[in-house]
Amino acid sequence: MKKSLTALAIITVITLISACSHTKQGETPYQTSTVEDKKNDDSKNNTVDTITNPSLVTDDKSLEVARETSWIVILQNDVTADHDLVFQGGLKKGDVVTPRLITLYNQDENKVKTASYTLTAPRATFKEDGSAIKGGTFKGDVYVECNNFKLIDATIDGNVYFKDKAAQDSFQLDDSSKVTGKMEIQ
Repeated sequence: MKKSLTALAIITVITLISACSHTKQGETPYQTSTVEDKKNDDSKNNTVDTITNPSLVTDDKSLEVARETSWIVILQNDVTADHDLVFQGGLKKGDVVTPRLITLYNQDENKVKTASYTLTAPRATFKEDGSAIKGGTFKGDVYVECNNFKLIDATIDGNVYFKDKAAQDSFQLDDSSKVTGKMEIQ
């Protein structure tokens, strides 16, 4: 009996190690595919219609992959991009779209915030209704080309420009969020 349990434990450990070691170079264990993978899988349709996993971001390169392939971008430290960022599309399941979420913080297993991060870029444009920045600081200007854009426990150290009055009127800013610059329709 003791030998059977030991053998079973060893087989389980080997299986787990083997399964966890099959990520591609530069890919986090949370990513299932990239835009290029999707393009190569379907030569007739070059758009990604479903991304189900978050992307962990540690630098500008991983930010670009996350921006193109994931509905939720999770910063693991401060990140600076020297180019404009565009966030469009979200998690699509049938006719329902879960909006883009940019999380600029870390949390523990009890979901208590343990660190806040800063994402710096000249400009970030949000195009998916209901998109949000949560838990840290975006340093640069934000262009809101969607409705129901949200700041949740976040700061925009810059200006916010709305595409129209509907986008401005539906903007949601909670009590712990702020914008240091102007907020106007442009």
